[in-house]
Formats: sequence, structure tokens, C-alpha cells
Amino acid sequence: MTIGGIAKGVAMLEPHLATMFCFLATDAVIAADALQVSLRRAMDRSFNRVTVDGDESTSDTVAVLANGLAENAPLERSGRGLRQFRQALEAVAEKLAKMLVQDGEGATKLVQVRVSGARTRREALIAARSVANSPLVKTAICGADPNWGRIMMALGKGAAKVAADRVAIQIGEERIVERGMLRPDARMDRVEATMRGGEYTIGIELGLGRGADSVWTSDLTEEYVRLNSKYTT
Repeated sequence: MTIGGIAKGVAMLEPHLATMFCFLATDAVIAADALQVSLRRAMDRSFNRVTVDGDESTSDTVAVLANGLAENAPLERSGRGLRQFRQALEAVAEKLAKMLVQDGEGATKLVQVRVSGARTRREALIAARSVANSPLVKTAICGADPNWGRIMMALGKGAAKVAADRVAIQIGEERIVERGMLRPDARMDRVEATMRGGEYTIGIELGLGRGADSVWTSDLTEEYVRLNSKYTT
């Protein structure tokens, strides 16, 4: 079996797709209801976990087509074959979603904001979105500035439960915050070097439970402002 896809997006990229068109295709023989469920799972774990600027539009579309030319045993509601198909579909969708963020207007960085230790997975996602969509965090990412106070601010302003004295923050391989305070031995030079790279992870531990989720975001650059202030629609 083969799965392929193509997607188009620029800015206005936030959960629920936003200004984006995505078309996936497979030669698998798969039941229509199983394909629909598989697509929804893949969407939730990929395109609905990205942001460029937090804005949304009404024109987002995603579609999947299956022509059955692989002549495999039909994939129904359960079974190893369907699980493998779903894993492959999710991998393709995640790859495309990350490429959209990298190709966002003015974007130079792809950063995963990963939150763990939340009370629930939903609260982990809320916290991750609050950080990923913060203009001050995104400009710090642009300038390779390890301003952990901005991350704490973004956590605190969100709707997820946060106890400041339990928060830990890690950028790349370097943990810089423990119990809500800057670690005295944190190697900020290493953090800055990581942030100058094109792709890395901001890891946040809330210390409140087992909920975990993540969002991919980009930086906010002068080029983004220029592109979006020089035309009228």
C-alpha cells in the first residue's frame, strides 16, 4: 500500500486547519467508515496541532481518496492491517503539518511546545497552545532569546491549571527552570545555540498530573509583519 499527500498553507494557520488545503491519497482497499475515522485521528494529531499566528479562516479543507488498486485484504474497523494503515497516515499528515509551519509567512524556526504533567490531556493542549501562540514567546524564538519568563507568562495567562512553583522548562537538552525558578547552573549559552537552530523542542513539565500534549509553532519575524501589512484584500 502507498499513501501520499499534498498541502497548501501560509499564515492564518491554527487548530482546525485554517487557511489550508490538504489532499491525501492511497491505493489501499479500505471501508469508507474506517477511512473517515482514520482521517479524523490523523488530523487531530497533526494539522490540529500546529500554529503560525493563531488566526483561523473558513476555507480550510482536507480530503482523502482511496482507489483500492493495492488489492489488499479489505481494511475494516479493526485488525493489524488497519492499525498499520493509521500509523502510516498519521506519519504522512504529521510530516505535511510540520512542513506547513516551516513554510509559514516569514517563518525561520519550527519549534515543538511539549507540555507534560498537566491534570488532563486537554489542559496540556491548552497550555501548549497558550505558549505556542504568545507573540512574546514567538519573538523570543525569532531572536534566539531564552526568555523563560515569557514562557511562564504564557502558561499563567492560559486557562489550564498551573502551579508556578512546580513548573520545569527545558529547551533542547538543557533544563533551565525548576520549581518555577531559573536554575543557577543553567547553561544559557547552550540554550542560545539550540535556539539559533532551525528546529528544537520547548519542554514544559507542570507537575500536576499525567496529561501531555504538544503543538508545533513558528517564530514571529519582521518578514511576517512586512508581508501582512503591504497588501489589501
